[in-house]
Amino acid sequence: MMTTYKINALPETQVWEGLREGEDAALRVVIRHTSPSHYEALAQVRSGAQSHHPRSGPMTADLLLQWLETLLAGQTVTWTTHDEDEATRRFVHQVREANAVT
Repeated sequence: MMTTYKINALPETQVWEGLREGEDAALRVVIRHTSPSHYEALAQVRSGAQSHHPRSGPMTADLLLQWLETLLAGQTVTWTTHDEDEATRRFVHQVREANAVT
């Protein structure tokens, strides 16, 4: 379970990544810093052949937690933290591009 404390404790060079895989749907969420006190969440939600890319925009940790609770709607997500690597940067770019088109 994600908390405000965990978000605020995130080092600026790392991200929280949440994954949930189901039989007919999958979710990937990345939480990253946008400034020392603000964060954003970028997600990919796949259901069948459809894919959606919600993005929170810059927020404080408490607002971001509310945004995540709305997105996840009580779903259990497995969270890990790791350095922001090239694969993560590609994912962030992909979500931003998808949001620019819509």
